[in-house]
Amino acid sequence: MTVARVTVLEANALWVWSLFAAMPASVDVRLVRVQNPLEHWRDVGGRPAEAIDRIVRRRRQGHVEERTWLVPGLRRYASLSHRLLRPLTERLAAGMGPCDVFVCTSPYLAPHLPAFRAAGARVYYAHDAFEYFDWDREVTRRLQDQLLNECDLTLTVARQLQEDFVPRTPRPVWHSPQAFSSSFLAQVQAAPEVPADLADLPRPLVGSVGVLNRTYDWDWIDQLVAATPDATFVFVGPMMTADGTDPGRLYRSLSAPNVRWLGGRPHEALPRYLAGFDVLLSPLRVDDHNDRRCPLRFYDYMVTDRPILSTGIREAEEFRAHMGVATEPEDAVRILQGMLGGEWPVDREARAAWRASNSFETRAQQVIAAVESLAGTGRPLRDDLLGG
Repeated sequence: MTVARVTVLEANALWVWSLFAAMPASVDVRLVRVQNPLEHWRDVGGRPAEAIDRIVRRRRQGHVEERTWLVPGLRRYASLSHRLLRPLTERLAAGMGPCDVFVCTSPYLAPHLPAFRAAGARVYYAHDAFEYFDWDREVTRRLQDQLLNECDLTLTVARQLQEDFVPRTPRPVWHSPQAFSSSFLAQVQAAPEVPADLADLPRPLVGSVGVLNRTYDWDWIDQLVAATPDATFVFVGPMMTADGTDPGRLYRSLSAPNVRWLGGRPHEALPRYLAGFDVLLSPLRVDDHNDRRCPLRFYDYMVTDRPILSTGIREAEEFRAHMGVATEPEDAVRILQGMLGGEWPVDREARAAWRASNSFETRAQQVIAAVESLAGTGRPLRDDLLGG
């Protein structure tokens, strides 16, 4: 099998879009966003003309085409949403053949998998820990099991997800982690000017980027902050409380005298902030959910030459050769103080070697190679896996 076209349903998440948009130019790519009206409105920044344009017109840039489909909600209004999606997915699947790959990225789209049976390969891209969201876990698990057992290949962004899924399906489950964009790397390597809101802060600066919510270990952060009063801890990212996060708890940590919260910044602005920090921090709480995530910040951090400190979530073990991983708060204090004292020098050659195989472009090539290698030559993937 030689992959000629990849169709992705749905490409809402930034990292999903980035991965499949990075496919080689020889592969035609169709990215379909499936959103409820509120998600769509937020995605277009509240611009009415843009909102309408994305719905009524397919966008194409080179070999990548984007479409947007609106539904009431795949979980709360599942029945109506699936009725609206059925004719759309059937038209999308029309004309698929042995050189087509269909990629499903959400368990809540599993009911539409049969429409794509003519594709040469069907892939489940498990890009998040869906069973650990505050959703109906029984329903999520049932739908995810359908994808695991009916798709020809499952790709998981996190190692722990791979370990979870292997016993649940006879089909192959491979670890395909996050990556970084080449444009992001180019911005970092261009030695960008430090933002004005960092310039006057007392150094050293210990910086964290990402959404602030209950996924952070705020007790761990408090101990670091209290034990390192001469450092300024800077948090870049919006606060999200819709998931049940207690804003009062976050504000208690953010009100410490050596802590600054700068609010959200667009992803393309982050290289300037990363360049201004002395140590990069990933303070995700160790729990079942975070242990099944592959934080994009790890990849953003790894394109810099700054030391990195992380809590001991499962995916951090994949980076232990490149960062300090603290399983206890006392370890975190010791490692951070060593980093600030110059006792944790960054191995720039090792970072460069890591970057050579972890861009989205490289990861996209790996996905294509995985599908083609499992498929063999000239036959659909499912035939090979089923012994046909």
